[in-house]
Amino acid sequence: MKIYQWWDASVPNSHILNYKWRERCTNSSIFNKGNILPFDCGYTERLNTLQDPKDYDLIYHAEISEEKLKGYACMPNNGQAPLVNQKVLDMLLELCPDEFQYFPVTIVGENPKHPPFENHDYFLINICQTVDGIDKEQSDIVYFDNGDVRDIKNLILKKDMRHFCISRLKNSLVDIVVSETVVKAFKKTKINGVKFELLGETTFVE
Repeated sequence: MKIYQWWDASVPNSHILNYKWRERCTNSSIFNKGNILPFDCGYTERLNTLQDPKDYDLIYHAEISEEKLKGYACMPNNGQAPLVNQKVLDMLLELCPDEFQYFPVTIVGENPKHPPFENHDYFLINICQTVDGIDKEQSDIVYFDNGDVRDIKNLILKKDMRHFCISRLKNSLVDIVVSETVVKAFKKTKINGVKFELLGETTFVE
């Protein structure tokens, strides 16, 4: 079993969409917890976790032209979750419909050098689960004083990790992890805007 990390592709900074969370109704951090939304996070300052999804106010700003934007299947961004087009969404719905939610987003052009536009072709992917896959005894983990993971110098994964296609790795700096099935599907259809990295020289233990 091979596990991969999902990364945005390396692109020029001007191609990265900007989510101005201070101006929006939703702090994008609610999408990196592996929770099904709406979700009561227990913090009164984040009541937006209980919003109806249609009220999430997910607006991203682009410096590139709409033509270049549409050239990406997965759109690199500074938010907390992947943005994908309909083609990628359909693929994920076929592979793992119960492992994520998707919310429509609005992308607006803000570069005066290009014609203004408002695009509605992309969706935010909210991953709805975490997988407890780190072998803490075998891995070399550095912690902050509060117990949060600061660094993992040698990541060892549990052999009995339950099956998943897309998840967040619990208690890790590694954010989104996907199965080999997802990687093969993306490569077969030549999806761009994303890259997958095999999780280091990891070893699966009993």
